[in-house]
Amino acid sequence: MDFSSLKIIQWNSRGVMGKIEAKKLFIDYDIIVLTETFLNEGDSYTLKGFNAIRFDRVSNSRGGILFLVKSHIAYNKLDLNILYNFEQIELAAITIDTNLGPIDIIAYYRSPVHQTGHSINTWRHEWKLVIDKVQSLNQVIFLGDFNAHHPWWGSDKACPYGDAIINNIDIEKIALLNDGSATHISLTKGEYKSSCIDLTFMSYSLLLNTKWQVLDDN
Repeated sequence: MDFSSLKIIQWNSRGVMGKIEAKKLFIDYDIIVLTETFLNEGDSYTLKGFNAIRFDRVSNSRGGILFLVKSHIAYNKLDLNILYNFEQIELAAITIDTNLGPIDIIAYYRSPVHQTGHSINTWRHEWKLVIDKVQSLNQVIFLGDFNAHHPWWGSDKACPYGDAIINNIDIEKIALLNDGSATHISLTKGEYKSSCIDLTFMSYSLLLNTKWQVLDDN
């Protein structure tokens, strides 16, 4: 696969079943990365011309990660070998073959909902394990719904999660692609508010062949 022509889209679907218009958009891409798929074991989700690699959240139906990879692209599931039972993080990964060599694509999701017994200190420990692994890989694309705020990627102010992400990123190893554009719009008390919570990081060796942008969600 020629990396310079590879098109990847990432989206928090908040339930992928029944969203026909999204499928029409997906066919223009080579790899689709979906978080919060809400898929259960009995659910069937397919897209013609694509292989579906599912990482359903067994302990909670309101989660799950899905990769859709065009059938002509060679890929493998990637075992990150992080020997830890995550409480607050969902993580899934594949490796694809390209003209630049193998590239690891890692999808990440953290729920903004605080569950009983789940502390930010627990998340900080989990995040450190994840980012250390990501930054140890040779060529990586690390993307997803981080549910974290920081001015570095366009937020008005930082939250503890955003601060922790910044503190553990080695800017000599991976680059942030976000340009400050909002990636999420919510309706709160009758008022629409935008935020930037979906992030994409990438190895520097891949940057020259990359363009990043936010699409309208309509």
